[in-house]
Amino acid sequence: PNFILFLTDDQGWGGVGYNVRRGYHPGAGNVPWKPNPPRTPNLDSMAAGEHTLLFHRFYTGSAVCSPSRAALLTGRAADRECIYSSEGCGNKPAWACAEKLPLPPSTFTVAEAARRVGYATIHIGKWHLGDLFIKSKATQERRASGWESPEADRYAYQKWPSSHPGLHGFDEWLSTPASAATSTPNCGCDTSWVHSGCVVGDGVWSPSSSLGCTNYWSPSELGRQSVACLDPAQAERACVQNLTRKIGEHRSAPDSGDDTEFIVNTFDEFMKRQNRAGKPFLAALWIHSPHAPYVALPSFFYGYNDSNGNLAGDYLGSHTQMDEQIGRLRHLLREEGVYENTLLWVSSDNGPVSIGTSRDIRASTNGLRQCKGSLFEGGIRTPAMIEWPARIRSNQQMHTPAAAYDILPTVLDILGIQHLQPHWAADGISLLPRISGQEPINAPRAAAHPICFSLTEQVACIFNNFKIIGDVVHRGACPWNDNGMPPPYSNYTMRSDEAKSDYKARGTFLFDLDTDPTETLPLNLAQSSRFHNYRKHMLDWRMGLRHSQEKESCCALPAGGRAIGGIDQAHALEQPVTRASDSARDATSQPFRLKTDGGSSSCLRAEAPVSLAGVMQPRGLKLGRCDGPESRFAFVRDRLVSVQPHRSKEWWVAASASGNTAMVAKRGGLIGGSAFAQANQASPSSHKCAAGMPVQLVKVIDLLLGGLNHFKFVIQPKFNASAEQGMQQFMLEHQQCKTLCLTADASNGQVTLQDCKMKQSRIWRMKIIGDAKA
Repeated sequence: PNFILFLTDDQGWGGVGYNVRRGYHPGAGNVPWKPNPPRTPNLDSMAAGEHTLLFHRFYTGSAVCSPSRAALLTGRAADRECIYSSEGCGNKPAWACAEKLPLPPSTFTVAEAARRVGYATIHIGKWHLGDLFIKSKATQERRASGWESPEADRYAYQKWPSSHPGLHGFDEWLSTPASAATSTPNCGCDTSWVHSGCVVGDGVWSPSSSLGCTNYWSPSELGRQSVACLDPAQAERACVQNLTRKIGEHRSAPDSGDDTEFIVNTFDEFMKRQNRAGKPFLAALWIHSPHAPYVALPSFFYGYNDSNGNLAGDYLGSHTQMDEQIGRLRHLLREEGVYENTLLWVSSDNGPVSIGTSRDIRASTNGLRQCKGSLFEGGIRTPAMIEWPARIRSNQQMHTPAAAYDILPTVLDILGIQHLQPHWAADGISLLPRISGQEPINAPRAAAHPICFSLTEQVACIFNNFKIIGDVVHRGACPWNDNGMPPPYSNYTMRSDEAKSDYKARGTFLFDLDTDPTETLPLNLAQSSRFHNYRKHMLDWRMGLRHSQEKESCCALPAGGRAIGGIDQAHALEQPVTRASDSARDATSQPFRLKTDGGSSSCLRAEAPVSLAGVMQPRGLKLGRCDGPESRFAFVRDRLVSVQPHRSKEWWVAASASGNTAMVAKRGGLIGGSAFAQANQASPSSHKCAAGMPVQLVKVIDLLLGGLNHFKFVIQPKFNASAEQGMQQFMLEHQQCKTLCLTADASNGQVTLQDCKMKQSRIWRMKIIGDAKA
């Protein structure tokens, strides 16, 4: 099928009409509240439709923008990609600020999955996952002054100073760096546009704009042709172009000034083009509504008050304005003849936010505790549904928890393909068995797959009806929605000089969401065994995030380490080493492990001078963290050799400091001084590598790539002796997690390093050794 991932911005669980009867009274903190939902007739109709799966407990990937978007694309908690908070430009011009939290290009995304099997892909709307182009040094330095964790942030940002959608699987994109106004979003970008009128609030067109310049960006002609523009370290300003016309110039449909209308217009053109070509598509339509600045068009502004009787046409009107475009989107699908075979997944990125004091946030959360920025229910539980006429034949209601993490595995399951990184940690499950009826729609989620979240100091896990939440320090982006009083489950005592709005609850608490959906009555003592078991799982899960950062996405330095010689060598640890045993000096074949002064183990990784037993070795190796207990080192005559097995345990990678080479040899080949001769004379023998197709050892190939280090590889893929398969590729993972392909031409024996152009199914994945030029 076609896929549309329609993501709203800051829409709470109470931000739809169909949920009004599902509100919790009294709300969080046992406080009464007045329902005041927006009018959303199209979402209401879709929720009740015969082709819809409606989620009653759908959770975003996080309680703030950037992490939740990363989770949707990757099926993983965003902390695994070092996207630990919401960061960026707001609605400032892209050239005036920097997004410090890029999505690592090494991480597999749902767009890349679709593109692997021939789908056309597009992203339209809010991106918020890194800079769309490399910013000036001055901009980066200004942004750096406000970084909370300078080392962690600078490391990822310096590795990937650009992180536009094209680097993550989207063939086409028309995107904003972060937030935008719900109406006339780019009006402030040109003086003449301002003079002709901007929508700035209160339902009027004004010849002035206080909302700044938020514009849409897309690949320029250079960006569509240059390989450098698909390199996060080279994608300069010339690789992109910004929109050169005012959104809302005509003030009437299809250019009324509605930002969501503009996004749907862009998608409509893309859809028709792909449909004519007979090509399926995946479209990420990430709209800006109802995120601030919410400024409704005059036709949607009037007729709305908040629950206290005050004018609220901008906020609630923005919901209705957005809803109208969802109805139009579904109509366009029918008109184009693709409605039946299109899976439309609608959800929000996080809960609502309270701006000002006139609105009771409970009206937007339906009484749930807290809002955006908090891992309490109000920050992460949002409206969501799937419409898929070809497979869903009657309305389904799902009360079992599901999450944005589930989108990627569900799409993979529908497409019938495997994850490219199956050995990486994953946080979602496929919902296809429930959609197709193979499993009961409300079967409990497997105990091994709870839904876990991490956001700054906060952490939480949902085990079906039970939820454990820990280290609750931040109150989210709104005052405590419990009448300003401390939650009843806390032992915290407020100081006399501490404002109620600054109240911070600390501790870890267990709730049963079936009987206590507003998280009011902790069960720590009443179910102490469950509390301790869930708490252990939650903390173990959180500890695993660091492993993902260091070993999978490569977005963080190994603990305790610092970069040597720049970003390409960032995983090296600069540490003094000593011999494991002085008595081993003359036993050249005896393997030993290098020890740091602190007693921990280190392993040789790439090209940098190292000192062993006080003697400086030639440039060729550097010290890094060991992958496991199998890592060993040995002297082979005058050479210090690093020996590390593949997962098959059959073959070893050997690196020589003095010879400046790396090679694969049989496990028994590194005995005495004959290691290199045995490697060169190795006979053919099959083995399976960590992740990829079987390979066959046939001969040693000498490579000199990029004018740098000389390495040797002895691997060659198996392939049928047909003319069209004379070209094979090895996929290389750059130390910066960039992907290139080592292309071997069977007809002439030539080997080159270039962009991957062949089908993913014919690419074998390898890890780069050294400074990314192996």
